[in-house]
Amino acid sequence: MIHGMGKLCLDNLMRVDHYPEKNSLVHITGTEYALGGMAANALKAADHFGSPTMLYAHIGRDETGQILLDELAKTGINRERINYRDKSDYSNIILYQDIRSIMSCRQIKNKSAGDFSFSFSEGDILLIDCTVMEGTSGLLKEAKERGVITVMDVSPSHLAVELENFFPHIDYLIPSYGWAAAFAGEEDVNKLGAFFLKRGVENFIMTNGSEKLHYFSKYIYRTYLPEPVRVVNSNGAGDTFHGAFCHGLEQSWEWEKVLLFAMAAATDRCTRFSLDDLSCQARVEQRISLIKTL
Repeated sequence: MIHGMGKLCLDNLMRVDHYPEKNSLVHITGTEYALGGMAANALKAADHFGSPTMLYAHIGRDETGQILLDELAKTGINRERINYRDKSDYSNIILYQDIRSIMSCRQIKNKSAGDFSFSFSEGDILLIDCTVMEGTSGLLKEAKERGVITVMDVSPSHLAVELENFFPHIDYLIPSYGWAAAFAGEEDVNKLGAFFLKRGVENFIMTNGSEKLHYFSKYIYRTYLPEPVRVVNSNGAGDTFHGAFCHGLEQSWEWEKVLLFAMAAATDRCTRFSLDDLSCQARVEQRISLIKTL
């Protein structure tokens, strides 16, 4: 079972014919809404590939919340542990080619891991995105004690020093290069790997969009270059990476197969215009051979 805890919101997506300058007008060529939040979208991908999933997230008893529930109902994600509030999160997002900019948003405050009841079994996967900070360190510790594999994603805005309390309980930390450099105050790739391993992270995986991906563990350092593709829509590619990665862990694949499958799934997501056009496993596996090991 893959347990995903984090943000669930409605993304209102607006496609534009050029990226707007500050205080300017722009023509919107198309609109759609989609599930937002790393945990929800990652579980959507993992569910698509065949893994059992459970979502732990906050949602409002409002029109936005009902839309989110309707979207989740199209998947096989277990929704029994959702925590209900008065209002739901949402984001208004501009999409132009491979650029994704959040123009405005609403976020529920006072979120806590204690809002949920967790039931872990040995070998389960726990994926968190750090939008819920309170109580998460204790949750990660409990998960590790029960033999759960822990995976953590962070966004550029999550630079709180309290995150260091999480690191000793993290099996896989998967941030972007930008976040890692900002958090550690260091730009050298090798020093970044050493920084996070020294603080207790078991496996450190640093992504950078279409650029190199770096993998560090106590005994292994590998660098990979994703398949070059024409990007049609990069929205959700990172979430797809995490979902595919957790699927590989849930399937008990060898570590490098897990990593390459996740890279290929994220690449394939970028070649699909519609967010509902999910990658099939066979197509993803065909792309693995096009990833270069440096």
